[in-house]
Amino acid sequence: MTIAVYGRKAEAGNLPAILELLEKLHATGCSILLFESYARLLRTHLNIQLDYPLFRSHEDLKGRADFLISIGGDGTLLSSVPLVRDSGIPIIGVNIGRLGFLSSVSKNEISDAIDRILKGNFFLDRRSVLEVHTSNGLFEVSPYALNDLTVAKTDTSSMISVEVQVNGKYFSTYWADGLIISTPTGSTAYNLSCGGPVISPQCNSFVITPIAPHNLNVRPIVIDDSSEIELRVRSRSNKFLISVDSQFENMDNEEIIYVKKAPFLINILRMTEADYLNTLRTKLLWGSDARNSTKFAQ
Repeated sequence: MTIAVYGRKAEAGNLPAILELLEKLHATGCSILLFESYARLLRTHLNIQLDYPLFRSHEDLKGRADFLISIGGDGTLLSSVPLVRDSGIPIIGVNIGRLGFLSSVSKNEISDAIDRILKGNFFLDRRSVLEVHTSNGLFEVSPYALNDLTVAKTDTSSMISVEVQVNGKYFSTYWADGLIISTPTGSTAYNLSCGGPVISPQCNSFVITPIAPHNLNVRPIVIDDSSEIELRVRSRSNKFLISVDSQFENMDNEEIIYVKKAPFLINILRMTEADYLNTLRTKLLWGSDARNSTKFAQ
């Protein structure tokens, strides 16, 4: 079995977890592929001597790995999605960050998680992905987002206007600090902070959520994920910020943004049978009230 290992940061405090992961994979007879820039960080900052085959792109990875381990936090896992894309390679998130909503394996569970993967004792969640294109060709190398697309004002206090068309028909113009188009996976991220609904991953939907809208009668809306969306953004500074998960760019007024569902799903591996509602309760502390009966919280 071949395991690809991906990361973005190499900090001294996380060295024991990184070493345990590599040593466990080696001890169980797994072949290891290491992300090139991560290997460079490990050598430079942590003085780890490594002699593993490397990968640096989707083309390098596809067909060479059975699983990809993302070691970091949810942001690290999100940034691994463009590497995996349509390969079908399951992503295992080892959380050495903070909340770890997607990265469900803790530092203390690394050894047990590897054993369970080798035995096939795990569960897969299949998650939909946004595909984003722009009229000026931004993000063409990596146009995919597991969480969301966001457009936002840049360095001024003035609002922006975002004209939205759905399936070629005018829907609305939002006067706000920005706008989020989120997948069900991303509904618990920026969308949630801006008052958008939490959507179960099994729902075939997107949610459009304004950021600090100036119109009090404007609310988030859930639409079918077969919809194709076009955005036209205008700002007084003639520029605005666009983000596709962890990718950020400045964009000029009047450029068009096209958003649709990608033609593939991303496989997120989890170790337990705990369902999505249980994850909400434990990670976001839903129902955390002394009056709630423990009988129903087991």
